[in-house]
Amino acid sequence: MSRPTILSLGINPELQLLLGPEEAAQRPRVICETDTDAGVEELRQGQVDCIVSEYSLPGDDGVAL
Repeated sequence: MSRPTILSLGINPELQLLLGPEEAAQRPRVICETDTDAGVEELRQGQVDCIVSEYSLPGDDGVAL
């Protein structure tokens, strides 16, 4: 089974320590971006299963994303 991919926008990168089992092979892959433009680019690549976003982001907001 492939690992799910989570896009984390504007959230502390240390969050990935809380996002899955302790075994690295089972832990989700976490992509951390700080702005919506970079996040949208990750989404266009089509490999994101879940988005965790702050409400307020530089230049936009998590709801508009």
